[in-house]
Amino acid sequence: MVNKVVLEYLRMHKGNYKIEDLKKKVIASGYSQKDVDEAMVQLNKETAGAVPSVPATINKINKTNIDMKAEAPVASTVESNVAKPKAAKPKKKKKGWLKWFIIIWIILLILAGIGVGVWFYMSGL
Repeated sequence: MVNKVVLEYLRMHKGNYKIEDLKKKVIASGYSQKDVDEAMVQLNKETAGAVPSVPATINKINKTNIDMKAEAPVASTVESNVAKPKAAKPKKKKKGWLKWFIIIWIILLILAGIGVGVWFYMSGL
């Protein structure tokens, strides 16, 4: 008899992680090799003629974690060992004009300060 928890766990995560890593995590959390093998046979029967689908995103996995056993949640252990894809950052518009504007204002302030200093020096104040 196929262990439904193991089967569901493998079914849910097979597109996101290596199947060997999933098997190791299931066995490490207390299930037998026989449970894993039976679940793999059932999984192979289900996917024998199926068209491969696009793997689910990590966010979907995070929302639907299955705890294999209360004392050893396999889903969270596997997810913590797998690098998560980084979200694409929106491209920033170049603000080159702002940089030049600030540089010009700083130069003008320096020149104004020098001019005021020269004026005070020349006027004898």
